[in-house]
Amino acid sequence: MLVIAALIALTRPGEADEFASLSELTGKAFGPAAFEDALARADRDVRQSAERQVLQSDGWLASESHAMALHRRAQLTADFSDLSKSYALLKAARSNAPDGSGPALSSAVVSFALHRQAEAAAHLDRRDGLAVRASKIEQAEVLSLRGDLALYSGDYDRAKSNFRRALALDSGVSSVIRLANYYQRMGEREAALRVLAAGASQDVTPRIASLYLLYAGGVELKRGRWDEARDYFEKAEEIFPGYWLASAHIAQLDGAQGNPAAGEIRYRQILKKHEEPSVMSAYAALLSSQGRDVEAKALEARALAIFNERAREFPEAYADHLLDAAIGRGDGTAALKYARANHANRPYGDAKVGVARALVAAGRPQEAIEMLDHVEASGWRSTEQYMARADACEALDRGKCARAARRDAERFNPKALDPGSDLLAFGNH
Repeated sequence: MLVIAALIALTRPGEADEFASLSELTGKAFGPAAFEDALARADRDVRQSAERQVLQSDGWLASESHAMALHRRAQLTADFSDLSKSYALLKAARSNAPDGSGPALSSAVVSFALHRQAEAAAHLDRRDGLAVRASKIEQAEVLSLRGDLALYSGDYDRAKSNFRRALALDSGVSSVIRLANYYQRMGEREAALRVLAAGASQDVTPRIASLYLLYAGGVELKRGRWDEARDYFEKAEEIFPGYWLASAHIAQLDGAQGNPAAGEIRYRQILKKHEEPSVMSAYAALLSSQGRDVEAKALEARALAIFNERAREFPEAYADHLLDAAIGRGDGTAALKYARANHANRPYGDAKVGVARALVAAGRPQEAIEMLDHVEASGWRSTEQYMARADACEALDRGKCARAARRDAERFNPKALDPGSDLLAFGNH
């Protein structure tokens, strides 16, 4: 009922913006108390499900169970190999399943995680045709995934409808964060925080509490409230100690707020345990901001090699990363190739902004402005779209247009022109 009450509150503008349940989160209700505890449990689940799969090699259910244990661990660690193995296991399980059965919803979840939109939609359609009745939680997950597919296809009204229907069925973390994500993507930051606060008012594990706080901090980050964002990020680390993702969120702000040494320590500690290319890229940006170009380029090359290796197996999942790398090295042709591939797969606001950025890099700024006009008309709102417009206007030598776009960016995010913004990589897009 608390989540439903929060949704009702969204229709009452002008109320005080109080998010007490977020500020009072403890995350001590149940579940692993720290990242290492959660990882140990995930490792145990993967090991046990693998043993069951060996014992039940002639069926598909054990393979599905092992695949989802790997997927859950990947959500915790961002380990690409776990996600790749999960995808392969589900593919084999589907081939072994009798007609009218098989891992449909789990296949949709993993395909979507790898940005394989059409596959995910097909798996959901297959789930609708199965004779087994879905539980409320499963129905909510189907609605949430259909909402995700709508959001990333640019159908924002359908996305909102599906997210709200999912939350009415199940007020768990998946439903809460998806609706909050919708609201912040549309520039409705207060609505996003209300949804997160309602979700946080329930008993949650330390890890889920940390996720709510990281997401709330991301909302604040995107509207230029860096101190408030830091408070959320630091509380997320306190509630779920050892979580590398919380530390990465703080490290970027260390750099942006003038304490690069602290940020460097955090990035180094993360990379000792996690070969995460997004952390490498963020660390490289921090080094570059200090004039340490040789070290920065080495890290960028290391990250790019990992992205390229992963993209050979799942190109859809890494097109946007490769786009950023191409723009960073000034390769407009490659940037446009990756931007168009990403847009063909997921024609939503961010992908359109990516195409606009690539068009500017490729020397076609007028086309970039036309693309950004579509973004504006759709209701999508982000700092990036205004900054991309400013760059396009500058390329066309239209100073008045560029100044207006920068003013729009600063109205949306007062920190949009702060040099430290270039160091924000986590929770900022």
